[in-house]
Amino acid sequence: MKKNYLVKILTGALLISTVALNSCRDDFDFEEFDNYDDSIAINGKVAAPLINTKMKFSDFKAESINKRLHFTTDNKGLIHMIVDQDDKVIKLPTMLSPEELAALGLPPQTWQKTYVTDKQDLYRDRDNGYILIKNPSFTLKKKVMKNSKINLQINKIEFFKANGTSMGIVIPENPEFAEEVKVNNENTNGELSEILKQMPDYYILTYTAQSDALDDGDKMKVNVIIDLPLEIKAGGFSVCDTIEADLDEILENADQLIIKSKAQNSLPIDLKIKAYFLGKGSVIVDSIFTQGPWNIEAAKTDAQGNITQTTAADQISTFDKKRLEKLSNAKCDRMIYDIVITTDQTKYVNITESQSLDLRMSMCAEAGFTTKD
Repeated sequence: MKKNYLVKILTGALLISTVALNSCRDDFDFEEFDNYDDSIAINGKVAAPLINTKMKFSDFKAESINKRLHFTTDNKGLIHMIVDQDDKVIKLPTMLSPEELAALGLPPQTWQKTYVTDKQDLYRDRDNGYILIKNPSFTLKKKVMKNSKINLQINKIEFFKANGTSMGIVIPENPEFAEEVKVNNENTNGELSEILKQMPDYYILTYTAQSDALDDGDKMKVNVIIDLPLEIKAGGFSVCDTIEADLDEILENADQLIIKSKAQNSLPIDLKIKAYFLGKGSVIVDSIFTQGPWNIEAAKTDAQGNITQTTAADQISTFDKKRLEKLSNAKCDRMIYDIVITTDQTKYVNITESQSLDLRMSMCAEAGFTTKD
């Protein structure tokens, strides 16, 4: 009967998992029950743990974002979200070296050509709101077969909505040719952060390659590395998704179901979670949180965005026989959730590896309830 109900939070390119459920009334010893790993019977009730875990940003990768996303931590503990993307292989023309040209009495030659990358995904499955990242950067590197010297220059990066509408163009100031080039807030007057704040779905990068010597058969691939240090502001950003909910046994046997949730938050992010049971045709049948959305306050921070105090929250939801029959008649087998995240808008907050959302959840079914072996 054990079931983990995971609720995912997506922050542009950041992803956490959190849970939205739990168990029994005040006359039930919740603290003692937490020591058990399996379903147990106590005083005529059957209880089951849902989850008891500590979740960090870096524990979860965004499955619906670019597959090449991963997290790293710098020497200050700040988490960086990295998206590592390769573009297609380009076959380069053959040209004589400067020495060969001189031997033939010909002047030096420079090959130069402009390319456009394929469409590259950024944020996905996002709804409203924004996330403002303080110091984002795009780094363009080359991967060359053989040892030819090639320099690159970023001309522009254009960002788009999913329907193809342009959201803006970033053009670096005083671009130079180099083996590795960057676009960041410093060389775009802060425009990069402002465009990323709007949560574009994808981008296309235009660059120029340059060389004074290319060998026969030379090929080049460019690699774009997006570095998003999680020093952020966020407001009204939400994500919605559905998960399977194995309710048949509960709905058939229980006269009452109590779901209890406890959270200890050391993340500097406010969470508001709404969750519903779904029936056939994805119709909302009932809310899991009967007293309204579950609000989990952000941990307290100082002026530099560092954590000074964690916060706690709990939630108890009761489903009587009538509500359970409603779920059973609607053949509920899924749960849908919507999560909104917000930060203090007066300052950036730092997301570090030491921060977490600690969650303990269980549920208690009463009356004629039996479990399956």
